[in-house]
Amino acid sequence: MSRLRTIPWMFGVAVLAVSLVAANRLLSSDANKLPEPGADVPRARATHPAGLTIVGTVDSDPTGLRIDPPGIVGLPALTIRKVMVKEGDRVQPGDVLVQFDDSQFTPDLLMAQKRLLAAENRVKHSELARLDYPKKLKQQQAVVDLAKAKFDDAVKVRDAGLYKLTQSLQDQVVFQKLTLDEKAQRMKNEPELIAQDSLVQQANINWANEKNNLERLETAKIDVNGQLLNASDLDYRAALDEVEAVRAGMKKVEAVIEAFKMKALVSGEIEQLAASDGMTIGPTTRTTMMYLIPDGIRVVRAEVEAEFASKVNAQVGRTVTICDSFNFNNTYTGVVRRVSGAYLPKRFGTDSLMGSSSRVLECTIDIPNPKPLGLPPLRPGQPVRVTFAPAAP
Repeated sequence: MSRLRTIPWMFGVAVLAVSLVAANRLLSSDANKLPEPGADVPRARATHPAGLTIVGTVDSDPTGLRIDPPGIVGLPALTIRKVMVKEGDRVQPGDVLVQFDDSQFTPDLLMAQKRLLAAENRVKHSELARLDYPKKLKQQQAVVDLAKAKFDDAVKVRDAGLYKLTQSLQDQVVFQKLTLDEKAQRMKNEPELIAQDSLVQQANINWANEKNNLERLETAKIDVNGQLLNASDLDYRAALDEVEAVRAGMKKVEAVIEAFKMKALVSGEIEQLAASDGMTIGPTTRTTMMYLIPDGIRVVRAEVEAEFASKVNAQVGRTVTICDSFNFNNTYTGVVRRVSGAYLPKRFGTDSLMGSSSRVLECTIDIPNPKPLGLPPLRPGQPVRVTFAPAAP
C-alpha cells in the first residue's frame, strides 16, 4: 500500500526536473540569437562621457533678479498695499509688481498741483500785462498830446485876454484917462489875466509830467543777455521761472510716489513669490519678495577648482556635454563662452551674509537648445555636470 503512494510523488519530481532543463536551454538559445533585420533593439543605458567633469548650475543671462523693496529716504519700513502679480506670471518692463502704501505723500502732491495752478495763473496775468504794454505806450502818448493841446489852448486864451486888456488900457492912455504907470499897474493886477496865467502854468506842468511818464515807459528797460526788457517782460519771465520751480517740486513728489511702485525692469517670469497684501517690510527683513527670471538665453555657470584651471583655459569656443546631476541619461550640448579672469567666491550655494572662503574660476557655457525634443528643459538653478572632451593626443 505504501508503495503505491510513492509512485505519484516520484512522477511529479521527474516532470519538474525535465521542465527546468528545457527552460534553461530555451533561454540560452534566445540570448545567443541575433535580432532579425528591422526588429527593435533594446537601448542600453547611456554612460557618462569621458573627460574632465566639473559641476555647474543652469542660469539665465542676464541672471535671475532678486526683487527687494525700494529704499525711500525717511521711511524705516514699507507696507504692501497690493501685490499685482502671481507666481508664473510673465511681465514686461514697466509692469507694476507691487504697490506700496503711499497715502502719506498724497497731500504733498495735491499741494504741489495747487501751487502749479497758481503759478500758471500768474504767468497768464503777466502775459496779459506784457501784451498790454504797447497799448499803455499808445495811451500815454494820447495823454501827452491832450496835455499839450490844453496847454496851447490856455496860452491862446491868455494871449487873447492880454491883447484885449492891452487895447482897452491903450485907449484910456490915448484919451489921457490913464498914465503909463497906471496902465502897467492895471495890467499887473488884472484878476482875469492872473487867472489865465495860472491856467497856462498848470497846463504846462501837466504836459511836462505826462511827457515824463511817456519817457519812463519808453526808456525803463534793462539789458538781459543782449535783449532790452521792460518791467512787464521781467514779470513774465519771473512767472515762467516760478512755474518751472513749482513743476520741479511736483516732479520730486511724483517721483517719491512713483517709488512706491515696484516695477519690472526686464521681461521675464515671476517665481517664488513671498510678498502679500498688508505685509510690512523693513531694512531687517531678509525675506525676498519674489524672483524675476529674465527671458533670454540659458547658460551654465560652472565652477572650476584651481587644480583644473589649466585644463579649461583653452576650451573657449569648444563644445561640451552637459548632463543632469541626478540623471546622466539627460544630456545636452553646450559651447564654452569664456573663462573668468579671476578667482571669486562661488555664485550659487553660499549664504550672502556669511560668504564663502573658497575661490573658483567661473566658466560660462552657452546652451544653444535648452529644450531639446524628448528631454526635460534645463531650468535656471538646476545643478548639472559639464564634461570637457579630452584633448587630442
